[in-house]
Amino acid sequence: MEKLLSFKEVATKAGLSESRARTLRERYLKAVPFVGEGRSRRYSESAASVLSRADELEKQGKRGRAVLDELLESGSGHGLEDLKEAIERLEGEIAFLKGQLSSMRRESSSLRRRVLHLESRVVSLETSGWNLRDFLRSILSFFDEMLDF
Repeated sequence: MEKLLSFKEVATKAGLSESRARTLRERYLKAVPFVGEGRSRRYSESAASVLSRADELEKQGKRGRAVLDELLESGSGHGLEDLKEAIERLEGEIAFLKGQLSSMRRESSSLRRRVLHLESRVVSLETSGWNLRDFLRSILSFFDEMLDF
């Protein structure tokens, strides 16, 4: 198993200032191999060569997509296979979220029907002489806000 490094160690190994290394990491994150997130993020040793190469390419006048493409094509960083796996995982997440959205829409529709039914019951209560109008309107307003959320 490859040794994992802190970002400071990667910057030092790449021969870059930490500030410059951070700038490059943010620009070309797709090509920089890492695990974890936030403060617990760790980098493989190859991350140093990726950042060093990105710095070289920028010094040659290349920018943005051209640098990223070259980093990915050269086999540095995550590589094409890792990106494909990530895309597949994201597509699965998207399908799951779409299913949940559909379920929430059905539930919302059901709740709206219930609110309309309750409104009709309120109208019948109002016509029967009960004075609950303000109280029931506040409840209906609450339900409307919940459904729009």
